[in-house]
Amino acid sequence: MCTWLTRVHSCGHYTKTLQAPCEEASKAKKVCDSGSEDSKTTGGLCYLPGCDKKPGIRREGPGKTYQSSPKSLRLRNQTGDRTDGGFDPDDVDL
Repeated sequence: MCTWLTRVHSCGHYTKTLQAPCEEASKAKKVCDSGSEDSKTTGGLCYLPGCDKKPGIRREGPGKTYQSSPKSLRLRNQTGDRTDGGFDPDDVDL
């Protein structure tokens, strides 16, 4: 069974990181679908791009921001909300 650490900020956004892969996951070089989770509250607001800095309960997001035009900082768009705390099992290098 894999183990994750979930950090929840006071704004409600959270990040999820792998603490320990299970033996099968290490052999397969892929994180298992089931596991256990340790949650921690950091108390502060997160510094993720796109965070609205409003206190709230655990929630997905924010998305990644990108600049549409290098000449104008006001043309910023938000795409692809972060889900599952930004944790992507396919990106884990075991």
